[in-house]
This record gives sequence, structure tokens and C-alpha cells, in this order.
Amino acid sequence: LTELNFQANSLMEVNKRLAELVNLTTVNFGHNKLNSLPPMIHGGAVVLRHITVLGLDHNEFTQFPHIVCEMGTLVKLNMSHNEIVTIPDTIKNLTTLQHMDVGHNRLSSIPQGIGGGPGVANPG
Repeated sequence: LTELNFQANSLMEVNKRLAELVNLTTVNFGHNKLNSLPPMIHGGAVVLRHITVLGLDHNEFTQFPHIVCEMGTLVKLNMSHNEIVTIPDTIKNLTTLQHMDVGHNRLSSIPQGIGGGPGVANPG
């Protein structure tokens, strides 16, 4: 299984067993009721590092999920239409990120990790 689409449901949480799906590259949780992501650990290591596309738009996140900053192969991230106030500086760890949509949140500043390195080419 390489792609999962849970868009437009009423999910309030993500089962951490999702981490066992080691071939996933695309996951869409857009248009749900999520406000956090569990630690994605399987076999003692953080997994989902191979995700290239992640959709978390139109949810109820108030904090940027730190686990996202550990997804080292992420190319496209959609976190638009949430209630996020800040993005952690560890966003700079996403050196393969080419598109990040964080529109329609509550951001008051651009994180230092954006614009200072080769990744995160499109912060909006």
C-alpha cells in the first residue's frame, strides 16, 4: 500500500499503527477533525520518513505536529485551513520540501527555518 486517502471524514485521531505501513508515500487526512498526530514509531525508530505527500488541511490543528518535521522525504505538505499559530524552526530539517501550504491559519510570523536553506521553496 503506497497511498491512503482519508479525506472528508470525521476522524478525530490517527491510529499509530499506520506507522507499520512502511511503503506509504502519500497520505491525505484533509477535511477531518484532527488536532494532533501520534508519535509514528515502529521497531524503535520513527517511521513515515518516506512520505513524500502529506495532506492535513481543513482540520483542527492549533500546533504544528512536530512529527512532520521528521519526515525527511516530504516534498509536498498541505496544512492550510487550521488554527496553527507557529511553525517550529525544525521545519528546516525538511530539505526535500518543495511546496508547503499553510494558508488560512493564525500565523503571525514566518519561521526562521523557511527561506534559509535549499528546502521549503514555496511557503504558501
